[in-house]
Amino acid sequence: MSSNNHEILVLGGNMGGVNAVHNLLRSTIPTLKRLNPSKSYHVTLVTPNTDFFYKIGSPRALINATALPYSKLFRPLSEAFSQYDASQFTLVHGVASSLDASMRTVTVTTGTEEKQIQYDSLIISTGTTSKSPLWTLHNDQSLTTKALESMHTELPKAKTVVVAGGGAVGVETAGEIAAAHPSCKVTLLSGSHRVLDRVKEATSIRAQDYLEKVVHVEVVHNVRVDIREKSTSI
Repeated sequence: MSSNNHEILVLGGNMGGVNAVHNLLRSTIPTLKRLNPSKSYHVTLVTPNTDFFYKIGSPRALINATALPYSKLFRPLSEAFSQYDASQFTLVHGVASSLDASMRTVTVTTGTEEKQIQYDSLIISTGTTSKSPLWTLHNDQSLTTKALESMHTELPKAKTVVVAGGGAVGVETAGEIAAAHPSCKVTLLSGSHRVLDRVKEATSIRAQDYLEKVVHVEVVHNVRVDIREKSTSI
């Protein structure tokens, strides 16, 4: 790369990657340019998804299509970065398939084509992928949308629901389902001696009180799921 141009490549277009791009273009790069006005910077974001997925809202979104509308759950990445011009930022829809650290290149597959993108600085923020696309994107958002639609159809038919995991996602999911479907028996399995075991005990107690006394969730502690037979999984 040119000594006067610094290319920053960001892999992953959801929580981490989107925030990294905005912080670079709004704060870090302007500061660097004040220190050295002759230096130019450009940011490229590579991601397979065209939309940002607000996965924090997943427990509510799985209830039905109106609890958290898709228009709020998914937002176009092109819209999020519309404030930046081409001299500052490039959005590439593709999958990073390999990395050559010695040559400072990343191979990106876009459709049926492959191309190499050079970088001076690399930020890998591809995140994690859950088994179910309800919780994280599996490449693009189409699988997540299909999983949500399936859940919206199946959940109202359920007589019993078991939620495995007493952390924040499990607690909120159990509470959302029980509140929306009071005739359904909801059981929350917690692997610890209390729900939300990473927060203050008083908060944990309030959360369990709400689950048990307000929305009537059965909470079972010190239980972990080892084998899950075929069922509708969330």
